[in-house]
Amino acid sequence: RPRMKRRGSWAGFWHSCAIFPQGFVTVGSRWLIFVCSTSSRTIKNRGMSEIPVMMTIAGSDCSAGAGLQADLKAAHAMGAFALTAVTCIVSEVPGLVRGIQEVEPELVADQVRINLEHFPVAAVKTGMLYSPSIVRAVYGVVKDADIPLVVDPVMIATAGDRLMREEAVAVYEELLLPRAALLTPNLDEAAVLLRSSSNPERDELPQARRGSPRPDGRLSAARGTRTV
Repeated sequence: RPRMKRRGSWAGFWHSCAIFPQGFVTVGSRWLIFVCSTSSRTIKNRGMSEIPVMMTIAGSDCSAGAGLQADLKAAHAMGAFALTAVTCIVSEVPGLVRGIQEVEPELVADQVRINLEHFPVAAVKTGMLYSPSIVRAVYGVVKDADIPLVVDPVMIATAGDRLMREEAVAVYEELLLPRAALLTPNLDEAAVLLRSSSNPERDELPQARRGSPRPDGRLSAARGTRTV
């Protein structure tokens, strides 16, 4: 593995050549330098193998069990390079949410925008968006992007804590859900979206789908767990 000093000098070299965007991705114990172009949906590492790029717009979970940390690990395991846009900082551990600090909506939007401008993003996933202003800010950037949008409608934690303000749900349904290529609620969130008073069972989802806010009247997937 290259030493840290050498890794820094390589980064300086690529920056001095004005090759942007660029960086490092780890594969096993190796550091790989990559370069990319917005003309394709992949980046290439030094071995010239292609790596797909995705972006997660989500909250930060300090326990790394959910949120953008979990998305980063999942993307890495699947061989993708993940970009992030942080929406909230959450103080939590499994079963307990103790604090939520939202990021300014303008800064959330700019994180999304700069990633789309400088990386060949092939897909975008949203997680915890929390407030009406953050939902609007994200939608304002992604609405015209010709990129598949995976929407994880993070609303309720496993422990029952709300991870989205109640006033944000209507904005979420109006703006973001119709734009989704794939919708992945957990059962609590499916109940909210389907206007159900209790968690629907798996075999009840087809009968309940008429209550879905999606124009095609369907939920694409339902999970038993949640992310932030």
